[in-house]
Amino acid sequence: MAPLRELLPMAGHVRGKRSPVTCALKCDNACTKAICNTSSNSYFRDIVGAQLSRRAVLGASAAGALAIAVTTGPSPTTRAAAAAAAGTGSSLDFTAIDPVQHEVDKFIVPEGYSWHPVVRWGDPLFPDAPKFDPENQSVESQRRQFGYNNDFLEIQVDENGDGNRALLFANQEYTNDAIMYPDSMDKATQRAISRDAHGLTVAELVRTNEKTPWKVDVNGANNRRFLIDTEYEFTGPAAGSDLLRTRDYPNGDKAQGTLGNCSGGLTPWGTLVSGEENFNSYFKAQGTSAADKRYGLSNEASANGWEEDLQRFDTNNSGYANEANRFGWIVEVDPRDPESTPLKHTNLGRLKHEGANITIADSGQAVAYMGDDEKFDYLYKFVSKGKYIEGDLPHNMTLLTEGDLFVAKFTGNSPKGEIDGSGDVPADGEFDAAGSGRG
Repeated sequence: MAPLRELLPMAGHVRGKRSPVTCALKCDNACTKAICNTSSNSYFRDIVGAQLSRRAVLGASAAGALAIAVTTGPSPTTRAAAAAAAGTGSSLDFTAIDPVQHEVDKFIVPEGYSWHPVVRWGDPLFPDAPKFDPENQSVESQRRQFGYNNDFLEIQVDENGDGNRALLFANQEYTNDAIMYPDSMDKATQRAISRDAHGLTVAELVRTNEKTPWKVDVNGANNRRFLIDTEYEFTGPAAGSDLLRTRDYPNGDKAQGTLGNCSGGLTPWGTLVSGEENFNSYFKAQGTSAADKRYGLSNEASANGWEEDLQRFDTNNSGYANEANRFGWIVEVDPRDPESTPLKHTNLGRLKHEGANITIADSGQAVAYMGDDEKFDYLYKFVSKGKYIEGDLPHNMTLLTEGDLFVAKFTGNSPKGEIDGSGDVPADGEFDAAGSGRG
């Protein structure tokens, strides 16, 4: 067996309860790899007063850089006490649990509370979906069952009824093939099932009353899996671009599947958005172009090995040079229309999206805040050209298709001790951060 350092190169470098296995599966150990952003822009810690320059970090080892960049914050007890003192307005009454030690692997809730699973990997979503059998899995079954590994969940309660029906939206970000399958299953079948365990899920939920757990209604009309072959439509300035054209989609207007879906958000008009994050780890590429290097694409075998089964996951193959370009976007889904085509919004930029949070400005324009989850990358703001119209879903679903994209530029000379998270304006009159750079 290979040594632990080879199998889990982030072992010894993670903090808190994060496992080095998560680093391997979620982002293909990105912190051990070459830094994608080699620009001369300042590092954020320079701005807030740390005695550490971005250039110095670039010269350090990747794993070491991670260890330097992470600081130790207040203890959970201190944070809980601070929240209580601040008066958050929560109606929940409970005694906070004690800080959980790193080696504890269990779900602990406050005294007087209980927890119940709403839905699990492999649970049926449709009347014809088979009951999950870990020893007899198949691609056909997985396509009708709940996917694997949820990074973002949203439950929208139906306010027009008795409050006992809801819609659940979930990201299926990545899989852990090593623990999902029986030893007797061949690797090609494992990979095929895992491809459809990725994606997104919409499921209708029911409960008896507000004191009973939610459960999936397999007869729900809105239940839907978004799979590796689900078609997405591109919107915005890159739609139809030469850089999005492939053998399968020569017009560059559509893509199949969504990958690495990390966080998400509920839009003010009731749709869901999801961020395609570590898409690079699903592809084998030449790895020599500036674009490949900027997104961390390489000529090594991909973390999931899907290129062994489907040509489109190796961009060296004829007709698929642009396949990886079709990922790294913000996806929008209408959970109440199971026949709708999900969208990939190119106006919100192509990056390793953590997610998007959208609000309506006083002007009526939609504003999306986003972060690139690659180390040493940026925060973004998108401002729509059009304005929100209450109750007009078709119109509101165009708001992310046209507008201006800004990158945050932070300048800092405010007194360091006054940037304490309270939200109080520093003594110099303002928080020193400005958004600039229009794309």
